[in-house]
Amino acid sequence: MSRIVEAHSWILRIPLPGDHRVGDEKDHNMAGVTLKTEDGHIGRGFGFTVEWDGAPAIKSVIDSVLLPAVIGRRSYDVADIWRKSMLRLDRVRRGLASIAIGAVDMALWDLAAVERGISLADHAGKVVTSVPAYSSGQFAPTLPMEKVIENVHKQLEMSLTAVKLRVGIDPENDISRIKALRSEFGESLRIMCDANQRLLLPEAISLGRRLADLGVYWFEEPMDARDVAGHSALARAIDVPIAVGEHLQSAGEFQEYARRGAAHLLQPDVGQLAGPTEFFQIANVALSEGAALAPHFLPEIHIHLMAAYPNAAYLEQFPWADEWLVNTLKFENGHARVPDTVGHGFDLLPDAIEQFLVAGQWD
Repeated sequence: MSRIVEAHSWILRIPLPGDHRVGDEKDHNMAGVTLKTEDGHIGRGFGFTVEWDGAPAIKSVIDSVLLPAVIGRRSYDVADIWRKSMLRLDRVRRGLASIAIGAVDMALWDLAAVERGISLADHAGKVVTSVPAYSSGQFAPTLPMEKVIENVHKQLEMSLTAVKLRVGIDPENDISRIKALRSEFGESLRIMCDANQRLLLPEAISLGRRLADLGVYWFEEPMDARDVAGHSALARAIDVPIAVGEHLQSAGEFQEYARRGAAHLLQPDVGQLAGPTEFFQIANVALSEGAALAPHFLPEIHIHLMAAYPNAAYLEQFPWADEWLVNTLKFENGHARVPDTVGHGFDLLPDAIEQFLVAGQWD
């Protein structure tokens, strides 16, 4: 494997589709990295922010701290590069600095797979060829129920048999909407619910018990994601599995949730973590602690990482960029097929790069 001779950072700002927007969410702000080796191989990685544009700050950390340390290295140096990056940013690595490390780490993992001419899933040690998937992002509480039902029908036509609703703003309305789905689709539709940290413990217990009566499959982030004790108490009080993780940024945080019985499904987001290297640490925590793995967002990347784990419960199919991708995921019998693309295969159409590149160099 040859040495890395070029490293560029970039920012893309991709608008979220209308049905996916809630509140101030408008764009998917990506800060990313392109690595090139002396023999012409390319690897790319990225992290993101949504509600506000943190991409320039992430790019600054990438440019000033991380990329100079990558030039001259090889992709198989990923573990050493990751460790030294974490040490270099030790005092500030939470938040945006962690996302910056993750963008470089993802690019190195992608590059390693590209150099071998295989998918990232195969490079990571794939043990399954498909993973269960659910549809997300098209069922916001602000959408009329008629539109929600229409969107569910479209997902069933795609062979997705599970959907996730956002709840917690108006519990009575939440229950009404779930009952409407049950009336339209029966018990064969699997329903997950995400409260986006909106509730206090008494409210979460009350809503959680009602969700259990309606056969909801999991209750996601009912309370502040840092409240491990609260989620542990909630888990003892309701009969719905609890899912947590999109706002956590370290394997230690996930381990505390799992060991205290505060979450039954762990939801790491590789676009918010310090890359695949940390994602694999969290996946191993889930495996060792008897929790299921159900990553948040970025299905195009997560399907490759999940494929290496037998406890992979569900892929979140959030089609935030499908209209701009060269290759999109394929679904069959409620499962997403693990792609055989070289590397992670997150390739954008030239028109997308032309429209949405706002800073830096893609190639």
